Amino acid sequence: MEITMDKKSSSSLESHAAEALANQRLIYNLKLIIAIQTELTTTELDLDKFMNHVVEQTLFLTPSTGAVIELVEDNNMVYRAASGSVSDYVGMKLNIDNSISGLCIKQKEIVFSDDTENDSRVDKNACRKI
Repeated sequence: MEITMDKKSSSSLESHAAEALANQRLIYNLKLIIAIQTELTTTELDLDKFMNHVVEQTLFLTPSTGAVIELVEDNNMVYRAASGSVSDYVGMKLNIDNSISGLCIKQKEIVFSDDTENDSRVDKNACRKI
């Protein structure tokens, strides 16, 4: 038995396969987010363990090579949990006035930089180090 497919049918099949794969990835990500949220609601939460779990799972949820959770301590943003390419920087402190994350805290909104090398809001030396 010989099966033939024209280009249009082949393209349509590839498109459906790509869409199915994207949907599977979305379902996986949503299940992972729900699992993380469920863990957060447990009565005996170990904050350090939880933060480490979140940064590890972030590598699966995003195309990033590293993830960090920073907390405010005095006038600094402190790397309290990190994974992937930035895992060696736990404990690093950035002045809250010279960091994108500090700006997020102050403005209470998401802040993004396309080019940290030329962005006056960031600590360039810290960015180069990481």
